[in-house]
Amino acid sequence: MKTLKVMLPVLLLCIAANAENRHEFSLYLGGGLSRLDYDAKKMGERKDGAGALGGFGYSVFFARAFGIGTGVEVGMYNSRILINDYFVEDANATDPFGEKFTFRSTFSDYEEKHRSLMLQVPLMFRFQFGSEARKFYLGLGGKGALPFMSKTRGSDAGILNSGYYDWEGLEYEEQTEVGFGNPAGFDKKIDFVPTGFASAEMGMKFRLRNNRSLYTGIYLDYGLQSITQSKKKFVDMVEYHGKEPDYFTVNSVFDSFVKEVTPMAGGLKVALSFGRGSFPIAAAPIIAPAPEPEPIIELEPEPEPEPEPEPEPEPEPEPIIVAIEIRETPTIHYGINFEVMTATLTDNSRRTLEGIYLTMYENPEMVVEIAGHTCITGGHNFNIRLSKNRAQAVVDYLVNRGISAERLVSVGYGFERPIADNDTEEGREKNRRVEIRTLNKE
Repeated sequence: MKTLKVMLPVLLLCIAANAENRHEFSLYLGGGLSRLDYDAKKMGERKDGAGALGGFGYSVFFARAFGIGTGVEVGMYNSRILINDYFVEDANATDPFGEKFTFRSTFSDYEEKHRSLMLQVPLMFRFQFGSEARKFYLGLGGKGALPFMSKTRGSDAGILNSGYYDWEGLEYEEQTEVGFGNPAGFDKKIDFVPTGFASAEMGMKFRLRNNRSLYTGIYLDYGLQSITQSKKKFVDMVEYHGKEPDYFTVNSVFDSFVKEVTPMAGGLKVALSFGRGSFPIAAAPIIAPAPEPEPIIELEPEPEPEPEPEPEPEPEPEPIIVAIEIRETPTIHYGINFEVMTATLTDNSRRTLEGIYLTMYENPEMVVEIAGHTCITGGHNFNIRLSKNRAQAVVDYLVNRGISAERLVSVGYGFERPIADNDTEEGREKNRRVEIRTLNKE
């Protein structure tokens, strides 16, 4: 348990070190399986359909890898039911001529399709961690949903209406003038009520250029309650009226026997995000030194012999300064180094800088461009400023040595011109560089 208490903060700190932008705006699309789930065992077999999802999202990160997201989207839910060997009978029907008979409806290979479009507002807690180029993301939360376009469609085949006249002992099936035969299909509106979803999504985030990112993953929306009216009166699938113009009415399964309908959906999701705002690069934590142990006092210590004086070290010879060739093609000078995440030149940069100074001193007509480059660590704006400041630090050194500022041009490209893979430490080290070239045409 003690080990877990120590490792958990360290793990959270590692996760929290990997988000670039504080705000993200996204456009996304999704698709897969969906269903309007209900009990269909009484009449037939329910089938799932294809669903879709699309919308606009916004996320704000409170820490480098933890944030909250919301937005607005439209979800589409589909299902259908197949009905075979189902029978409806009304023994007290009266035809248009006033004759009593038994009205019968037989269902065989009948199909009914259902579709609902819902306006949804998600509220998701977001987590992401990984390298600068690729991250794993996880979203957990819920959605409020308002059905705004829900319909059911019955097929124009699969139902046969007939009438059995007991006093004749005959059953009629083709007398369309009194409502017998095959009825036409129908389209009806369904009155669904607002609902809520428990939602989850996960996948990978790929960093693109200019603060853009591509998300690819999977999503799942699970309805928390029924979207049907709480109180409703059920009727038969086919009702006979015996009057023109419609002798009978074909009803939906939602009017006849379905009590509760729960929407569900899941599938693949793709999003393109646009980031804004960067987190500052945190300084390394300062670890306090361990307290020194109490000195042990010995009684009557034995005197130690005085050590012989050590010879003074010979002073290190001054490095030999050699002029450095400056060409029209940019040349990388890894001998120019800076303090971590700053534009402060280190002492070991003097030899290279003096070599550049000597070349410009011996060529008074030479005009030089000094370009700063960084790796991908940190946000775009931060790296642009850092690369410009580092190039300017080299210019300031040469100006202080007597080179005219008019002969020096400083630029900063940030991480826009890498020469190695930013996914490895070795590649990022190569990308942190200063390039120098002459602007004079040879």
